[in-house]
Amino acid sequence: MKKKLFLQIAAVPLLLSSADLAAQAVNGSGTLNKVSKFTVTGSVIGDSQISDNGTNVGINNTAPGNKLAVNTAATNDGIQVKQTGTSAAILSLYSSNTGGHNWNMFSAGSANAQGAGNFTIYDATSGFLKDRFFIQGSTGNTGVGIGYNNTITSPSTKLHVATATADDGIRVSQTSTKASVVGLYNTTASAHNWEMQSTGNTSTQGSGNFIITDKTAAADRFFIKGSNGFIGMNTINPLQHLHVGGNILLDGTASSVFFGEAAGGYSAGEYGIEYDKPAGLAGGLNFWKPFGAPSNGTLMNYVLYLNDQGKVGINTNNPTVQLTVNGKTLIGDPSVVTTPGTYNLYVQNGILTDRVRVSVVNSATWADYVFADNYKLRPLQEVETFISANKHLPEVPSACEVEENGIDMAEMDATLLKKIEELTLYIIEQNKKMDAQERRISQLEREKK
Repeated sequence: MKKKLFLQIAAVPLLLSSADLAAQAVNGSGTLNKVSKFTVTGSVIGDSQISDNGTNVGINNTAPGNKLAVNTAATNDGIQVKQTGTSAAILSLYSSNTGGHNWNMFSAGSANAQGAGNFTIYDATSGFLKDRFFIQGSTGNTGVGIGYNNTITSPSTKLHVATATADDGIRVSQTSTKASVVGLYNTTASAHNWEMQSTGNTSTQGSGNFIITDKTAAADRFFIKGSNGFIGMNTINPLQHLHVGGNILLDGTASSVFFGEAAGGYSAGEYGIEYDKPAGLAGGLNFWKPFGAPSNGTLMNYVLYLNDQGKVGINTNNPTVQLTVNGKTLIGDPSVVTTPGTYNLYVQNGILTDRVRVSVVNSATWADYVFADNYKLRPLQEVETFISANKHLPEVPSACEVEENGIDMAEMDATLLKKIEELTLYIIEQNKKMDAQERRISQLEREKK
């Protein structure tokens, strides 16, 4: 019976018979801790790229500091896990201690739920099975967040963060006194580079503030003051809740600025200001009250309107002169006269002017009818009786009536003209009587002679 000899070379057991040893000579030299290999086909043994120091294993590394250490100087070289089927090529990192998680990195195949060609780091701990990091192979878009069966497996941008946890997302933490910065840089021609900052106490803009800075122009464009929440645009010293260091343009159909109390409970507030351009009319600035405003539930449009020609309308968007009022007007103390009544204008304490023109509806309202042949003039005795009883002329309002109702200037002028014309008729009549009396006196004087 032939004897067998066990030879162990670099922790690799070889079973060789005496006949085998006689038929094959093995020789060579090696280095401590290096795993040996055949360096010439079938005969010579020497060092391989693998080293084993009894604790760690290295590839192309003679002093591995980890359980497996790989050194390489070649381009695109390292460790490869190749999947030849339709499933994923997987590299697993397992922690067996209490609370530890098991993580897998894999390149997904067509048989994976995450889709072929994608890279995923997922939590493989029992009950988790969540993709925490995802790169879409077709676009290079990256997702960070809550795992497949959620939108993270279809990242819509180069970095897509998904979370279902409150107050969660991306954090940049600054531990010194400088600003914490997120930069958005564009290297194309004429592009600008922007930064968002949370300032520290050595920042020139002061501590605790939020800034959007145009790094290209070296100018702060948007500023939130941390101490009071005031917002500044093109200013780092906002004095109100919104402070704009420059002009404001509102553009677009029915673009409005709304004003209202915080407790109003309506998104459009109490009042709005908009630029309005009705069809066929000059455009203008419309001060309006939105429908549902807390103090008045009805829409009040064109409360005040300033058109492109500088004309002002009240309750109208078509002012035809410098001021057009569609409604009643009171000039004075509203506690004295609350309404002009049936009239459209009331002016307290009078009007000073060098000219007034009053129109009449038609010529029939003027008093020339007094001179018509069929006009019946009151006898003076009747007029005297009326004055004695009423203390004013017939058809002329009394002082009490004027105090209570005022006067219609056109109507009053016509009435006064009527009285003047009647007085003229009385004078003419009296003159005729006097002429007749003088002729009679002259005749009597001639007869006496």
